[in-house]
Amino acid sequence: VYTSELLTPYLVKALESIRYDAIAFGDQDLDCGIPNFIRQFERLPVVNTNLTFTKQSIKTPYPAWKIVKTGGLSVAILAVQSKKAYAYTREITRKSVSISDQESAVRETLRALRNEKIDAVILLSHSGFDEDLALAGRVGGVSVIVGGHSQTLVEKPVAGNGVLVLQAGSNGSHIGVCDITLEGTQVKAAKNRFIVPDMNRPEDDPYIRSLIKEYEAAENAATGSFE
Repeated sequence: VYTSELLTPYLVKALESIRYDAIAFGDQDLDCGIPNFIRQFERLPVVNTNLTFTKQSIKTPYPAWKIVKTGGLSVAILAVQSKKAYAYTREITRKSVSISDQESAVRETLRALRNEKIDAVILLSHSGFDEDLALAGRVGGVSVIVGGHSQTLVEKPVAGNGVLVLQAGSNGSHIGVCDITLEGTQVKAAKNRFIVPDMNRPEDDPYIRSLIKEYEAAENAATGSFE
């Protein structure tokens, strides 16, 4: 959904509660206003490899990569997005960002990581499935690309140049889970599955439901509509 200044803090609280290792943002996230986005999202583990804010007074405060230690592995997480993803966003948002070439940004970051003992590289992408496939065919050293923006449901993982390309559809309708076996930094085997949220089970998470109710009450107060 398109975010607003009113909705943003509730989304951030929900994301905080999930405890993601890393988060990539996209065009619609910035439509809440870039200063507001920076202020609200500073509490989240945002990674940003190839976007800068054009106003000199606004710094781009997110790291180009993050290294996560899990299951005895050291995993580097990068996050890129494409200029095309901003084609239909607000004009003020388009003018406020500068997006460098994804391939060059990934290659430069991988060079910077050469001295790190990395077992796998995960690339988060807000570019669309077709661009992810094209990038996978051009860049080595990446294990998995987890994509968004085009809202493509990739039921069977697609491999390009030894890089696994995944995407879990639109609007949280599917929660993607992929178990992978690595050989070096390349995926040797992968098993992909989805958890499909069911409105009947399990019961709502009490904290998330409380955030929804708080937001609905705030929205009603702001618009002057009440049940």
